Amino acid sequence: MAGSSELDNLYVVDGVNVTNTGYGALGSYSIIFGSLGNATPFDFIQEVQVKTGGYEAEFGQFMGGVVNVVTKSGSNTLRGSFFGYTQPKALEASWKTIQTNNGTVNTVGIEESDGGAEAGFPLLKDRLFFFGAINPGQRETVFVAPEGFPLESLGEVTRTRNTLSYSAKTTWQAAPGHRVDASFFGDPSNGPNGPQRSTSLLRQTTSAFSKLDRFGGHNQTVRYDGAVTSNWLVEASFARAVNSIVETPSENTWAVRDTRVTPNIVTGGIGTYEKGNDSKNLQYAARRP
Repeated sequence: MAGSSELDNLYVVDGVNVTNTGYGALGSYSIIFGSLGNATPFDFIQEVQVKTGGYEAEFGQFMGGVVNVVTKSGSNTLRGSFFGYTQPKALEASWKTIQTNNGTVNTVGIEESDGGAEAGFPLLKDRLFFFGAINPGQRETVFVAPEGFPLESLGEVTRTRNTLSYSAKTTWQAAPGHRVDASFFGDPSNGPNGPQRSTSLLRQTTSAFSKLDRFGGHNQTVRYDGAVTSNWLVEASFARAVNSIVETPSENTWAVRDTRVTPNIVTGGIGTYEKGNDSKNLQYAARRP
């Protein structure tokens, strides 16, 4: 946008900067897993503003465009909805697979589903309103190890990742021209033990399988908009965003690659784990530029 790369763009949700410095990603980002978050589900969004130039000072320090998202709010009318989506593996066409000298792990299926509910209603007519939403989801990716590799005997292996997205917003219309919004939203997620790194299926054993104890984050913001006089407008906000990735290998061993043979033989774990220091060590490794 505006002639700049995705690294120069800014993404804001209800005043919270959810931009990740890793290749223009949103939410949690890892150099191993890529982007692992989308900040807030589409069903929670009321409005999306795309600014490509001449935007306000509050969106400074970025040379590209700005994507400003406003989530839904409650009103005097009670309204809500239920929703659900599914992408069953059974309806997919066959995946194309390839073989290479050093082995390629192939994807043979993806199944994804999520559902949820949202509702907005008044707590105090004309003064205080609430909106809440929840959206659990699951994504399953099915892999197969290359032909001739030891883990080919496992057949189809599924990697599962679970996400629980939520949003809550309270709006106080203190007086005509004076409004306070408090928003809380996030996407805490996890992945049970398995081939979280697809390359773990190139090993001699399942020692490189791992679990994502948690990824995603939590965001909070409080915002005030007021017309003090007919000539003075005041906007003030406080926002906090926290994202993390914690990966725990099934075995605490280093990865060793033997390049003297083809295909290369790799033994051991994921190679970046230190007992008693998993959170600090792995989060740093995941956030390196």
